[in-house]
Amino acid sequence: MKKSLSVMALALGAAGFGMSGAAFAQSTWNLVSGSGCSQNATNSGNFNNSWACTGVGPAASSTASAWSNDRGSGGTAQAGSGWANAYMSPQGSNGFGAASRTEGLGVGSPDH
Repeated sequence: MKKSLSVMALALGAAGFGMSGAAFAQSTWNLVSGSGCSQNATNSGNFNNSWACTGVGPAASSTASAWSNDRGSGGTAQAGSGWANAYMSPQGSNGFGAASRTEGLGVGSPDH
């Protein structure tokens, strides 16, 4: 669980690196499925999915995705080295969870 939470923090934190300090400080997002966030059509419900979130302020839109250093095995393995795309799942009013390829698509709270 710790690794997945770190992955989520990395993904959301990386979204802010490209924005200026003033734009980042003055923008807010509600990162909850159905309340400002919707899953993009590409890879919907699968690994490498992403969510588009709208907010308020000069940087009012963002895209969130999940990544993991766990590349999986068998049919869900991602070839190569380094980071593998993961599955970003809606967790209701708690926001989002991130599941590695080893955890799989069906993993739920608190193991996400």
